Amino acid sequence: MPACRTQLHFSAKGSLAEREDWWWLCYDPESAEFYVEHEWDHMDPYRLGEASNKGTSRMSVEQWQRGGGPGLTEYDTAREKLLEECRKQ
Repeated sequence: MPACRTQLHFSAKGSLAEREDWWWLCYDPESAEFYVEHEWDHMDPYRLGEASNKGTSRMSVEQWQRGGGPGLTEYDTAREKLLEECRKQ
């Protein structure tokens, strides 16, 4: 079974939203592990013909919270929502 995920946070910066970032709380049911996936799409509005900087990275929940992630209440809410969604699959 693939990992389940729910959005923790979204950020768009710039007048054209040229710097978009998503943070997802993920749960791998096979390993019973929670982690955070950071996905980004950053583009230079002055170079529209060129490819944007896109990617993903994975970090532990603790790393994400130390880096300014939400408090425990928000995390607990997202975690419960994610587990409920994962059970439905």
